[in-house]
Amino acid sequence: MTDPSDALAGHTYVRGPFATTDLHAGGVLFCVIYLDCLEFGADGRLRRYCEVLDESMRLDDEGDELRAKEATGRWRWEGGQLHCELGDLVLVGAASTERRDLIAFHGWNGAGGESLAFRRRAADELSVR
Repeated sequence: MTDPSDALAGHTYVRGPFATTDLHAGGVLFCVIYLDCLEFGADGRLRRYCEVLDESMRLDDEGDELRAKEATGRWRWEGGQLHCELGDLVLVGAASTERRDLIAFHGWNGAGGESLAFRRRAADELSVR
């Protein structure tokens, strides 16, 4: 696999949408719908943040809480893999060989590991930021 740095730099990759939900007595549903985003800077900077898509059915300030969840770090291409560090979270991944717009990661921190996949935001896909 070749170094994908040019394809990553200056682009945002997203996963989701996800939702925070709460079902209150009587069946009233409260929720906020959001994306998990990775923004790759040209200089190796990395930013992970939540992009709120819809908070029209929120209960309290969940949208603001999601927007406040931001982590910054660094990314690099090493040994045929993409390495990302965001505080104590380490992600190691690679682009799909069939769909270059998809990146799969294995991530871990002190609490354990998780599997993640992100897709490149299309040029015509509007951001709400």
